[in-house]
Amino acid sequence: MLLGDIGLTRYNGIQTPITYQEISAFCLMTDITITRPTLALIRELSETYVNGLFRYKDKAVNSPYYSSLKPIEEKREEVANKFKSLAASRKPKQ
Repeated sequence: MLLGDIGLTRYNGIQTPITYQEISAFCLMTDITITRPTLALIRELSETYVNGLFRYKDKAVNSPYYSSLKPIEEKREEVANKFKSLAASRKPKQ
């Protein structure tokens, strides 16, 4: 609820993420105490929201919850091949 009270973004010509100073000022003025990790999380959520605003204006971009239409077995095989490739690249050379 805190992010909704502070606001997801700020507007100064374009929408930008809220700043650490704005979050701190809001907490100071409302007598709310938050931890540093919570402060960082609120800032990150705001930044993610703003990035999504710009990214998803393009109708060709898949939504963040988009799932590939590949069958699960094909996905598993793809992941297994990537792991094999990674393991092969890390083998010590003789």
